Amino acid sequence: RNGQVPSDAFDDVEVLAATFVPPREPLCAYLCNLCVTPPARRRGVGSALVRACEHVARDRWGFDELYLHVGMHDASTARLYKGLGFEALREYDPKPWQVKYLGAPECTYYVKGLAAPAMGSAGAR
Repeated sequence: RNGQVPSDAFDDVEVLAATFVPPREPLCAYLCNLCVTPPARRRGVGSALVRACEHVARDRWGFDELYLHVGMHDASTARLYKGLGFEALREYDPKPWQVKYLGAPECTYYVKGLAAPAMGSAGAR
């Protein structure tokens, strides 16, 4: 509601990740398949979800970067991520599974540094 995600919304995600994601080094935080239902679009829901993912990646999992991809045909989503501070990667060597399942040659990969939020920052929830 109102761009807020409940603080306990990710408890199950952490349990599932610990159960199904085999530990490998080096790990990275990767945001994939974020969706907002059409009636809720352009109301800040997508931005709030991305900020919540950034919070989990940084504050709970200890990552300092968040990666994602956007299909080349999806200009509105690319604008959203760019507006939230993501930058397109200039060089990236996609893994075979990314080519097979994500169509990597037709995607742009983005990264955002996850600096600690400023004290008292409203966006740091």
